[in-house]
Amino acid sequence: MSHIAIKNGNEVKKLQNDLKTIYKWQQINNMQFNENKFQLLRYGTNQDIKDSTSHFEPNSKHIEQTQCVKDLGIKMSDTLSFTDHLETVCNK
Repeated sequence: MSHIAIKNGNEVKKLQNDLKTIYKWQQINNMQFNENKFQLLRYGTNQDIKDSTSHFEPNSKHIEQTQCVKDLGIKMSDTLSFTDHLETVCNK
């Protein structure tokens, strides 16, 4: 998996086009994504890009931004902190 920083409006558009491509693949392969599980986690220093852009599913449903997501059992925050994860593990 590679990491690509989004630094400007053109890169925001490219990411949105990538989402459309994934949806086309889904349709061609008779699959269906569960849009209710989509999460958008934004981190980085470019607050202007984070505040002024949105991402959408192909049916124009807005993908909601979240402050913390769980991926493969690890909780990550939009500040790149693992505090939520550590608290969960310690509370168990």
